[in-house]
Amino acid sequence: MPPPPRPPIPPTIAKVVLGGTVYTHAWRNIFYLAIGGSGIAQSDITSLAGSIGTDWGTRFISQVSVDTALTSVDVTYVPSVGTELRTISTVSKIGTVTGTVQDASASYLLNWNVNKYYRGGHPRWYMPGVASSVMTNGSIVSSAARTALGTAATNYLNDINALTTTNITSVVMGTLSWVHNKAWRTPPVHFPFVSVSVAGTLAQQRRRIHS
Repeated sequence: MPPPPRPPIPPTIAKVVLGGTVYTHAWRNIFYLAIGGSGIAQSDITSLAGSIGTDWGTRFISQVSVDTALTSVDVTYVPSVGTELRTISTVSKIGTVTGTVQDASASYLLNWNVNKYYRGGHPRWYMPGVASSVMTNGSIVSSAARTALGTAATNYLNDINALTTTNITSVVMGTLSWVHNKAWRTPPVHFPFVSVSVAGTLAQQRRRIHS
């Protein structure tokens, strides 16, 4: 990475942080939204955060263990340089899959795909809550679980991209590319997610969970 500071989030982009717990450990997943509309206000961002949490519950509680929960959705939107609108929405979306979670850091690995080839830094989620009931041979995610989670993630992408509020007319889920040719992009470039795949083996998210 280039030396700091990293460029700020550009206007019309929102950073979304999904936060939750697995047992007593905190986890996070991050993505970025390109937002269209005019006159976007705090109430729009609050509504957007609520919908993001609701859609996560609709798609993912049936994929993660009963010891795993989504507890917050933190949305920071940049309407113009030097300004931001932020909402932290408290939610309670608890998984429904039974079976022991042997390691809080064990996770599904979701690879989000973009229409851009580059080396390093591809968007991915480490999703906790992998129950023993969906595992084979200690580290292999069952084919059925992979298919179900991939479908859930695809539906979540479609849900997010369909969101609107009073003043938000379009939302595109994706990631920000911060670096090009070993230098910071100014501004960073938003790449939309076009599809998602689920890895067949467990991943570890020790750096992404906290006491």
